Amino acid sequence: MSIARILSLKAFRDLKAQKWQFMAVVFLVFLGVALYTSFYMSYLNLGKTYDRFYEKTNFEDLAVILNPSSPAPASLLSEVRKIDGVEEVYGRIVHYATFEREGSRITLKLLSLPEKLEVNRLVIVEGRYPEPEEKAAVILKKFADYHGIKVGESISVDIGGRRVNLKVVGLAFSPEFIWIVESGSWITTPKTFGVAYVPQKVLEDTLGIGSAVSEVHVTVYDDSRVDEVLNRVTEIFADYGISASYKREDQPSNKLVKMDLDGFRELSFMFPSFFLFVSALMVYVLLSRVVREQTGSIAVMRALGYSRKDILLHYLTHSAVIGVVGSLTGVAGGYLISIFMTAEYTKLLNVPFYVAEVHGDVMLQGLAIGLIVPLVAGISTAYAASKIDPAIAMRGVSEDAKRIRLDRVFELLGRISMLTKLSLRNIFRSPRRAAYSLLGVAASVTLILASMVFLDANDFAISTQFDRITTYDMKIYTSDPEVYRAVKNMPEVQEVAKVIETWIVFEKGGVTKSSTLYAIGHDQGLLNLYDAGGRQHHPPPKGIVMPKVIASKLSVAEEESLKALTEFGRMNVRVSEIYNQPLTAACYADILHFSKKAGIEFNALLVKFRPGFEEQGKGRISDMDGIRTDSIDDLREYVDEIMTFFYVFIYFTLLFGASLGFASIFNTTMINVLERRREIATLRMLGYTTREIAFSLLIEVVVIGVIGIVVGIPLGYLAAKLLFQSFQSEMYYMPFVIYPRTYILTAAVTFVVLLASLIPGVRYVARMEIEKVTKEMVS
Repeated sequence: MSIARILSLKAFRDLKAQKWQFMAVVFLVFLGVALYTSFYMSYLNLGKTYDRFYEKTNFEDLAVILNPSSPAPASLLSEVRKIDGVEEVYGRIVHYATFEREGSRITLKLLSLPEKLEVNRLVIVEGRYPEPEEKAAVILKKFADYHGIKVGESISVDIGGRRVNLKVVGLAFSPEFIWIVESGSWITTPKTFGVAYVPQKVLEDTLGIGSAVSEVHVTVYDDSRVDEVLNRVTEIFADYGISASYKREDQPSNKLVKMDLDGFRELSFMFPSFFLFVSALMVYVLLSRVVREQTGSIAVMRALGYSRKDILLHYLTHSAVIGVVGSLTGVAGGYLISIFMTAEYTKLLNVPFYVAEVHGDVMLQGLAIGLIVPLVAGISTAYAASKIDPAIAMRGVSEDAKRIRLDRVFELLGRISMLTKLSLRNIFRSPRRAAYSLLGVAASVTLILASMVFLDANDFAISTQFDRITTYDMKIYTSDPEVYRAVKNMPEVQEVAKVIETWIVFEKGGVTKSSTLYAIGHDQGLLNLYDAGGRQHHPPPKGIVMPKVIASKLSVAEEESLKALTEFGRMNVRVSEIYNQPLTAACYADILHFSKKAGIEFNALLVKFRPGFEEQGKGRISDMDGIRTDSIDDLREYVDEIMTFFYVFIYFTLLFGASLGFASIFNTTMINVLERRREIATLRMLGYTTREIAFSLLIEVVVIGVIGIVVGIPLGYLAAKLLFQSFQSEMYYMPFVIYPRTYILTAAVTFVVLLASLIPGVRYVARMEIEKVTKEMVS
């Protein structure tokens, strides 16, 4: 029999003899590789999904938005088509309408539809495209599903004071509305807001206007000329009141999509690193124990003529098996998880399909990482095995000379049982093994705490948003003083406040950043300004309050003046204060000061109803003609709905964190039991019961757990803070918050995991064959 075959057979027997410990380490490698491949492939899949959707629909490269009250002649589109670099042009009318569904008034954003749509094409998934003069509509699929609207059904829509019956002829998806982001709202809900496409001629005739456009969307055939084309289009429509202009990367929906992708990319590297780091430690601990136990066998092998290279490769085989099995199963599992994550996440969005490709490069990276990590961890132990001197090895294993003496500690503790002394001595008998156990617990605590912090931050942000910042019940989009007086005089209304809401784009040094601006009064309490620390602020008499995330992007300091663009035109604004607001990173101004710049008293009303009269008040306001409303309750319900995937993801990482702790502690506990089996057999012979020995093992686990938690909580705090810094954007800010209960829950979960990992070791002690172990002692 060849040397290679003999050593392969021995390696197989080693793996079989300690299969549970090897399986635990393989599981850690599996977790690390599965997390990396699943997160990173989900990131790539989502990116490819969006890119393919954009390519299929010829998504816009730039857009110019006019003031809806003063549309421009459609004949100007021919001037846009003459611009060098322009590929396709889509000009449309935008108008807000309302319709009723099951007693609720719903706002519809109507977009005119030309005979042939070449920019931002619709993907019709049910029904058909409407005829040019057909009183029909194509609506977004998710909105239709939410309200149970079917193809062929007619909806009665109030358009500019005229009641029009529109037949729903198609359900579609649009690249503009993967996320539906509407000016003046930080989030929209399909319960009260939808988008519908109506033939151009029908909308023009209904509104009584000629051939006109209020938005222009353009694609170019040369990406290097986007800025030039945007400037030329802006010049053409400059006389008609431009309220906004942007390139593809600043399109509101696309901007949110890209921020989500950036978050996935960060997660795909940070979380897997915990598992791979701990798996490397466990490989080292396991192989060290194998080499230590087989020192005599190694001496015999050397005496029989096996070279040091043979020994080195033999023990590296153990690492290779762990790496191959862990990485292969991890890659397969990661691919399946990535499909699930991509499919579930796209269900939240307005996309007609998802892409779940086999990313061979990511899989090869996962295989390489899963193989290299255990090999690197096993090299030192394999090399140490190859360097063992046969003559010295035949004398047997000697304990480490460097021990931590505990006699003085025992004197201070007073009278404690012998088993307790043995447990404490065993912890420090092998400081290296104890350190590995502590690192495993600390890593588990770090991942569990970092995951739970996201729950705390989300809970704090949402409760602050809905309980302290937005304390109104309903928002009415109107600038009509008559509506204000009518609402104020309603007996159901407790308070009503005027506000001005607008989008705002800042520009400095060629860099532009967008946000939402709220101009509010000092004498109202329905829309309040709170920072991430829970402190209330007030808009300055002049100037604005700017979110820190935007100020840092633009390198803006307090009292600095900036150029800004809003729907009311260009203006200079002074940044009076910089702050951090949870969740929505919005700007604030004083309404008395800003109304002079905007030339409008208000464009929205905030309403708070008297307790017990909310439904009556909402019903009366919804019956008013020509207004659009948002309900805070509807928004909160929708936020909870779209956060479902977020919670699933967090609980997923919590499960993986608990699994990490179980696998690492199980491994070190079993190694500890196996190394002490002679000592445990002796205790059994002396009359100690399995329960008493289990209690001594419990003491070790508790001590290691306490120390691991003390070390892991600060590490978890730092890891969570690092993750939060990578999640911030100019549109949303997630505050870094940890509730005291989270520390307690983290410790409790960790101890539950530790106790569970102790069960296999206790069962081994209970089933131990004392006679067999005693014979080993004698031999």
